[in-house]
Amino acid sequence: MRGGTPEGITSQFFAIGGGDLPTRETFEVDKLVVQSSGRARPWTLCITAAADDSPEACDSFGVIYGDALRCRTDYLRINKGEPGGDDFKRKIHRSEVFYFSDGSLARLMESLRKYDVVSDLKAAYARGAVFAGVGAGAACMAAFGLIDEAGSDPVEGLGLVSFGICTKVENSTSGDEPAKKASTRFGKNAVVLGYLSTLHVVEDHFEVFASPSAEVHVVGGDNQTVYSSSTELQPLEVLSSRKGERVRV
Repeated sequence: MRGGTPEGITSQFFAIGGGDLPTRETFEVDKLVVQSSGRARPWTLCITAAADDSPEACDSFGVIYGDALRCRTDYLRINKGEPGGDDFKRKIHRSEVFYFSDGSLARLMESLRKYDVVSDLKAAYARGAVFAGVGAGAACMAAFGLIDEAGSDPVEGLGLVSFGICTKVENSTSGDEPAKKASTRFGKNAVVLGYLSTLHVVEDHFEVFASPSAEVHVVGGDNQTVYSSSTELQPLEVLSSRKGERVRV
């Protein structure tokens, strides 16, 4: 992490707008995720419901977080189990890092609610677990999420923050219009994450990792803020405010 962490703060998440895990496009952020846990070999739980628990999603996670980053890994294959089958709550309770794979945001949130683990995940976040996700796995962390592609609708998320997160697919040219519509519908700002851009939330502060070609936009109300990157933690309320002018940071 480039910015200093306020003393005593633990709850945090990394929302990655898009990127390929197995080819290490997101590897620098993945390393930060593990380091932020404060553990040499944290228990890291991969939640692949957005990818319908595909073997490919599980294997990619194992190669990067298990083999390369030396985490102790486990999987919540929630769509492959039954309510009394896999011990979902036990896995959530012991894990220190949670990784949410890309795929269908609607399928992810439907699965988490169907098997009644949303409150367990939010409790894990509140106790200081590190959450990370890419694409749909990033969008699920906010009050609402949206994948910027044809036919996608915004979906109510985990609500770890009071604004929405919209992630752009690679080579998206749609601009911010889908996020603006979702922002109006929910009455909350939307943070738009470009492909390979990351929003890092640390309790009530945030920072942005983004290149000029992968900006982070905040849309909603009267304001539109553009972040190329940030070099220090800023108050999270900046992202929730619906008043202001277009600015570039």
